[in-house]
Amino acid sequence: MFARLFKPAAESQTQQSISIAFEKVNTQESKGSSKFIQTTATTIENIVDKGAGKALGELLTSTEKVNVVEVKGKGGSRYDPGTKTIYWNPKRAIVTTNGTKLSPASGLNHEADHAADAIKDPIGHAARTNTPDPNYDNAEEKRVIQGSEQSTSFLLGETKQGQTTRTDHDAVQIIITKDPMSTKGKTINLPGTLPPVIIKSKPKKNHESD
Repeated sequence: MFARLFKPAAESQTQQSISIAFEKVNTQESKGSSKFIQTTATTIENIVDKGAGKALGELLTSTEKVNVVEVKGKGGSRYDPGTKTIYWNPKRAIVTTNGTKLSPASGLNHEADHAADAIKDPIGHAARTNTPDPNYDNAEEKRVIQGSEQSTSFLLGETKQGQTTRTDHDAVQIIITKDPMSTKGKTINLPGTLPPVIIKSKPKKNHESD
């Protein structure tokens, strides 16, 4: 079972408010739940309310249908352009290589950016996805991480002004949360990684000049 996002055809695409509707559809990949559908709706509304819903707004006003499939356990989120499906884990936050904590909501918005881009510019999206990048895996991930991921994390209160979420496409820990908007919960180290090293500079003492 997964959520299918769409904007009712009777409403104008220029309307300021974003309408969200969900349709239950069977799938072999994930059974999902009615709770997941409601969680997805609430999370989208929260993201939009905080001013970070640009990509979601593009999806909801598009004539294309985008599916959101529930990922359970420790599994990560991703977007499949072939099936126009976002695979999202509403309980999996991450800790990036520089120690930034990103909520499941940030993860959903990250994948929504991929989805909106794939629908809006399928040729460019495919080209970026197939262009390797030494730090971000590929050019498409670099575009999203350097772009919407930065503004999303700031608007959701996960980073401060000028702070960067990460400079790669990696995470060192996951956090199992109860709330998609939260970064609090049980922290688990990812295999083959070490906890992030966060260096805090000590405040300098004021010395009077001679």
